[in-house]
Amino acid sequence: MSSVTVSVKGQVVLPADIRRKLGIVGGSRLEVVASEGGVLLRPFKGKASRVEDGIGLVPNPVGPVPIEDMDGGRILARFKGKGL
Repeated sequence: MSSVTVSVKGQVVLPADIRRKLGIVGGSRLEVVASEGGVLLRPFKGKASRVEDGIGLVPNPVGPVPIEDMDGGRILARFKGKGL
């Protein structure tokens, strides 16, 4: 059994071996449930529980931009007058 410490902000760090065993990675969402025995954490079953699940949720009117064009001025010039 592992123990963790709650920070002043209410944060806890899950031990690495438990994260690996359960497949919990950065960006994973967990549901927190108060129970008679304490606190239960389980994978969140909502719409976006992984980063990959969130792809396409935010509209992107510009579309893909080549890395060489990733300059604010170039992007604005390229799409000037297209409602951006």
